[in-house]
Amino acid sequence: MKNKFFLLSCVFFIFAACAEADESPARPPLSVQPDVVISERFFINEMMEIFLNRRVYEGQIIQYEGLFVRETWADETFYAVVRHVPACCTPSESLGFEVLLNGNESFEDNAWVEVTGTLEINESGFIVLRAIYLLELEERGFEFVS
Repeated sequence: MKNKFFLLSCVFFIFAACAEADESPARPPLSVQPDVVISERFFINEMMEIFLNRRVYEGQIIQYEGLFVRETWADETFYAVVRHVPACCTPSESLGFEVLLNGNESFEDNAWVEVTGTLEINESGFIVLRAIYLLELEERGFEFVS
């Protein structure tokens, strides 16, 4: 009787663990780990560090979370992952990088995503992130709202 109860308990826990694992989005495997993970707590500071020292971070793999946005200019669509942060002259400003999708799917505007990509400096001198992967997240991080 004990053995049957133990076996049934094990089977129940295995199914419960599998059910919980299926609820979370699957993260694509990375062959390398990010060099820099921009944290929620120090988002502004870490972003500004990269903007000010872009050549130091060029070629590194960066990971962070934010809002997926698209902008069309001169008949060309640009994508970015940003957060709204406090600014000196306006209630808030968007801070993040332009993202080159690199074959990854696009999301609805304002979807909360995690982006991992290689930091590049384009021919105009702007920072862009060439996406390795984008993952839509259920839980949104903190955003400054005035």
